[in-house]
Parts: sequence; C-alpha cells; structure tokens
Amino acid sequence: MSDSPCKPGWEERSLSSLAQYLNGRAFRKDEWGEEGLPIIRIEQINDLSTMNDRYEGSVLPRNQIDDGDLVFSWSATLKVVVWKGGPAALNQHLFKVVPNADVDGPFLKHFLDMNMERLAASSQGSTMKHVTRSALERHRACVPTKKIEQHRIARILSTVDEAIEGTEKLIAKHQQIKAGLMHDLFTRGLTPDGKLRPPHTECPSLYKDSPLGPIPKEWDLVELQHLLAGRPRNGFSPVEVSQWDGVYSLGLGCLTVNGFRPRQLKYVPEDSQSVKGALLHDGDFLLSRSNTRALVGLCGIYNDVGEPCIYPDLMMRLRTNGRLANELLEAILLTPLMRRQITAAAVGTSGSMVKLNASSVKSLDVAVPEEREQPMILSMVKSIQADLGCLEDDAEKLGEMKRGLMHDLLTGEVEVSLARDPEVTA
Repeated sequence: MSDSPCKPGWEERSLSSLAQYLNGRAFRKDEWGEEGLPIIRIEQINDLSTMNDRYEGSVLPRNQIDDGDLVFSWSATLKVVVWKGGPAALNQHLFKVVPNADVDGPFLKHFLDMNMERLAASSQGSTMKHVTRSALERHRACVPTKKIEQHRIARILSTVDEAIEGTEKLIAKHQQIKAGLMHDLFTRGLTPDGKLRPPHTECPSLYKDSPLGPIPKEWDLVELQHLLAGRPRNGFSPVEVSQWDGVYSLGLGCLTVNGFRPRQLKYVPEDSQSVKGALLHDGDFLLSRSNTRALVGLCGIYNDVGEPCIYPDLMMRLRTNGRLANELLEAILLTPLMRRQITAAAVGTSGSMVKLNASSVKSLDVAVPEEREQPMILSMVKSIQADLGCLEDDAEKLGEMKRGLMHDLLTGEVEVSLARDPEVTA
C-alpha cells in the first residue's frame, strides 16, 4: 500500500519544485527616471495606474516581465497575479514565477492562490509578513502528474475568474456613475419636478456661498451636531471585548465606500451587563473613527446579522434627531466633498493611522437639502445603491463558487475529464 497522501495520478510536491522563483532587482531611488521600462513594485500589481517610475538601463531577463507572466508578491502583501501591464522591470520583494516544464502556468497561479492562506499563516514577520524560499520548500501539496489535467482544472477556474472580472468592471462603472450622481445631488439638488438644478456656473442666482462651496439657496449649512440626538459614542476596546462571551464584534472592514457590509465578524465572550451599551440594533448609524486617511470616516447603517453584535472602539455610533433620514446622512457623508472634510479633520496618531474624535465629528459642516427635496434625493440614491448591491451580491456568489471549485478541483476531490485537448499534450 502506498504511503502517499495523494490519490492515484497525483503526487506530493513542494511549491518550490513547481517553478523557479526569481527575485526582482533592488532598484535604487537614484535609478528611477521617466524613460525606459516601468519599475513594478507591490503597489503596481494592485493598480496599474500607479506606474510612475522607469529604468532606462539594461535589465537581466530574470528581472523582466511581460504580459502573461506570473508575479508573486512575497512581502507584506502576499498574492500572485498574472501580469497584464506590458514589458516591465521587476523590483525586489516580488518573484517572477517561471513554471517548470511539467507544470501548467495558469494551473500554478490557481494552485498558489489556494495555498496562499496557509503560506501566510506560516510566514515570517510579526507585523510585515514575508514568504521565504525555505517556506516554499517546506510547503507540500498534492498535484496532478499529467499536465493535461492541470490545464483542464485551470480552464474551469479561469472561466469563473473571467466572470468575476467582468462583474468587477461593471461594479467599477456603476461606482463612477454613483460618484458623479452623488456630487450633483448634494451640490445642486432637485427642482420640484425631480430634475437637477442648473449648475452654479450657469445660474449663480440659484445658489449661495458656503464653506463647502456654492449650495442651493433653499438649503441650510449646519454642523453635524445639530443633526444628532446626543453625543457620538465609541464602542468598547479589545481588552474589554476579550472578557465577554456569546456575542459578535464588527471589524472595521464592515464599513465600506458603499456602506455597511456584514464582514469580519469576530465571535467574542459576553458579559450582559458590560455589553449592554455597545449592543447594536437594526438601523444604528456607525462611523469609522480610526484608520488610514483613505478609510477613516467611512460609515454605514447596521443591518441585523441574526446574532447579538457589538461595535469596537475604533467605531462610533451616531443617533440622528430626525431632521435627516439615516440613509440620506450616510449618502452625504460618503460624498467626495464630505470625505475630504472628514480626512482633513482626522488627526495623525502613529505610523499611517489617523483618528477622529467626537468633537471633530460634531463640528463637520453638512449641507442639508430642504425638506421637500429629501425624499426625491433619497429615492435616487437608493436606486443606484440597489443596482450596486445586486452586482456586489453577484460578485460575492461568484467568489464563493470559485472557492468551492478551487477546493474540489485543486485537491482532487472532484475529477475533470481527460478527453483529448488539442492545446496541451500530457
């Protein structure tokens, strides 16, 4: 009887045996320029629009990448991507992954993806995780011996990836539309027949000056405290949370640019007397009071998750006095105009973290639409949010489908057909 943990036709291999992992070149700052190959660092594998620095000198082939190459970020951000940005030079902290002759490239990408969580758990570094070559050697898993089977598995998973990518593009397009609509709604407002007012540049007589810029004459500019009932209240600190039993605590990831999402829920102990003041109720308004400048001040309306739930010290709960509906206040605070005001009010603490306190939140200037406009504005906001919500649900379902398929196919629990494939030979 075989001692192998793998099923017939599969073999146990280390990740290092599947490919060459070629580290990028350590470019000095004085080598950055405006001509030559783009220098690809970790931020560029996440966002191609940030490619700003170039290198005009010669680069070894091992440090060059082109479309279709696998790039593995092994420090801080642990991920593997298929490069689609054209010829470029790879910086340090990134591997160029060259599959061995018996390994299908797209399969290797998915295989590394599936094993990334385990790699991260065993990676070195307390604050900045990084994967070493020795970790790639130690990490072993079962792999199909036939390249045609690897290829078939990859094609199935890549089809789901294409659907996810298409949905993400639709989400990005709707987010752009939403951003433009939010700007117009909360700087111009609506006429009695439900149409946007003419811009200030065309009809300045319809507007008045304010610290936020021109706003419709009928609107009021007030500090946020005049829209609240009581003082903003922070959640409980992690030290206190660790003493409770039987409730869930929100993570900061629950507050997004599109409002509340039930993510990063953490089960914690409960003491009913201690948690009473921090227990959330359906419809509570939450605001992130600490994070990076890009994320601080994100807000959302809590939806009951079906379990007793509390919010952490890095969030605050606001209670409105009825002058604005919670949904309308949420939309206002998430507009670019208010986001700029919020980030300016945040105070730096340590590193890149910033924090809002109750006083700075209460003193935020808010342009309040007149009462007759509010239902019409809110109706338009809800319509586009509903469209975005449907797309996000679709993306989440596709993500769940892919995770299930990755487990089934990349562990061999579900077999794929090995009918002749003209693109790959066994």
